[in-house]
Amino acid sequence: MKNMMRGRTALIFFLASAEALESLYERLGLTSSASAREIKKAWYKNALNLHPDKVEGTPEVKAAAELRFKAVAEAYEVLSDAALKRQYDSTGHVPDDKAKAA
Repeated sequence: MKNMMRGRTALIFFLASAEALESLYERLGLTSSASAREIKKAWYKNALNLHPDKVEGTPEVKAAAELRFKAVAEAYEVLSDAALKRQYDSTGHVPDDKAKAA
């Protein structure tokens, strides 16, 4: 169990630091051709694994998980809305009013 938590801790830190370089699709582990169903499924999977109440470990691990959770939530918020997704797909940028964690 400890080895699994160490691996998970390293993964969370890596993902939190890489967040600024990722597209919204990459935050969810998807490609830009993902369907609405795939987007929702990826959000659910990430939310379960990264939710701050579910992550065990040091305060640093929890803080990294919280940052990553917020980044994934932002990606889902944009990609699950058809109009925002269209705008993101055409410009490659998060709309200004949705740029919380980016």
